[in-house]
Amino acid sequence: MKILSVLMQNQSPRQTVIKNTVWLGSAQVISRLLKLVLVVVSARLLGPSGFGTFNYVLSIMSMFFLFSDWGINTLIVRDYQQKSETGKYLNTGMVFKTGLALVSLVVAALGIFVFENREFRAIGLVLAIYLFFENVREFSATLFRAKQKMEKEFLVICVELASTTAIGIGLLLVYRHVLSLAYAYALGAALSVVFGVALVRRSFSIKWEFDTKIVVYYLKQGMPLVLFGLLGFIFFSTDQIVLGHFRGTEEVGYYSIASKLVYLAAVLPTIIVGALSPYLAGQVNNQKQIKRIFKVVTSGLVLLGVLVAGLGTLFSFLIPIFFGAQYLPAIPLFNLLVWVLVFMFPTALLDTVLVSYHKQWQDFAITAVCAALNLTLALSLVKIYGAQGVIIATLASQGLNLVLTLVLSYRAVHSSPPLPLLWQK
Repeated sequence: MKILSVLMQNQSPRQTVIKNTVWLGSAQVISRLLKLVLVVVSARLLGPSGFGTFNYVLSIMSMFFLFSDWGINTLIVRDYQQKSETGKYLNTGMVFKTGLALVSLVVAALGIFVFENREFRAIGLVLAIYLFFENVREFSATLFRAKQKMEKEFLVICVELASTTAIGIGLLLVYRHVLSLAYAYALGAALSVVFGVALVRRSFSIKWEFDTKIVVYYLKQGMPLVLFGLLGFIFFSTDQIVLGHFRGTEEVGYYSIASKLVYLAAVLPTIIVGALSPYLAGQVNNQKQIKRIFKVVTSGLVLLGVLVAGLGTLFSFLIPIFFGAQYLPAIPLFNLLVWVLVFMFPTALLDTVLVSYHKQWQDFAITAVCAALNLTLALSLVKIYGAQGVIIATLASQGLNLVLTLVLSYRAVHSSPPLPLLWQK
C-alpha cells in the first residue's frame, strides 16, 4: 500500500518528481518498444521502398500541422505552476488548440494534391486524420503533465501505442500495403483520444470557454514556441523530404531505420526532462536549487548520451538481423547518426530551462540559425553523399545548437534576477 501511495499521490517535491519519472519513463519505454515492434514488422513486410514511402509522405503531411499546437502544451505546463487562476487558461487553450487542429486538417486535406501519385494522396489523407487525432491526444496528456499526474498520461500513451501496434500488425499481415500502416496510426490515435477525453472529464472541470485576452496571451507567448516547431521540423523531418526528392524513397527507407532507432534512444532525456519540467517552472526563483539541477542534470545527460551512442555503435550489427538483410546499408548510417545523441540529450534540458525563464525568443534565435545551417548543408551535401551528407549536416547543426544553448541557459541560471510573479498572491 505504501508503494502504491508513492506512485499514485503527490506527497513532496522530490517524491513527485520520482513518481512522475517512473510513470513517464514506463510510458515512454513501453510505447517505444511497441513502436519498435511495429517498425520491425512494417519494415520487413513493406521493404525499403514501401517503408520509405510511408515516412516520406508522413514528413510532408506533418508540414501542414506545424502551427496546430502554437506552443499551448508547453505554456499550460508552465503556467499551471506559476499562475493562480488556471481554469480559464485551460478552457481557452483547449478551444484554441482544437480550432488550430481542425484548420490544419482542412489545409492538409487540400494539401494532398501536392502528390501526383494517387496512392500517395490516399496515404496522405489518412495520415492527416492521424495527425489531427494526435494533436487532440497530446492536449489531454499535457493536462495531466501540468497537474503532475503522469500516471494518467501513462495510460493514454499506452492505449494509443498498444492499439496502433495491434491494428498495424494485423492489417500488414493481411494486406502488406503502406495504406494499412497509415490506417493503423489513425485508428490508434482515435482510440487514445476517446480514452484521454474520458480521463480528462474525471480530473478537470473543462468547459468550452473562450477568452479573447487569453488567446492574445497565447498568440504572443506561443509565437517563439510554434516557430520552434518549424525549426524542429527542419531539423528532423526535412532530411527525409530532401532525400526522397533527390535520392528516392528506397534511400529514405534506409535512413528511416537509422533515424528511428536513434530517436528511439532520445526517449531517455524526454523522461528525465518531462518529469522535471513542472518542478523547474515552479523553482525559477530558487536560484540555488536551479543551479544545482542545471549542473548535475546537464553533466549527467552528456555522459548518458556518450554511453548510449557507444552502445548503439557496438550493437549496430543487429540491424539486418531484426529488419532483414535488405537493410544492411542502414548500418553505416546509424553508426554516424547515433552520435547526435551526445548533443540532443543535454539540449532537451537546456531548452526547458530557457522556457522556464521566459527566454524562448532567445532560444528560438539560436535554433533558427542552427536549423538554417542544417538545411543549407543538407541541400549541399545530399546530391554527392546522399544520406551520409544529410547526417553530417545534422551533426554539425546540432553540435552548434548545443554550444549556443548552453551559453544562453548558463547565463539565465547564474545571472537572472528572480522573476516578478505578480500574479501570485
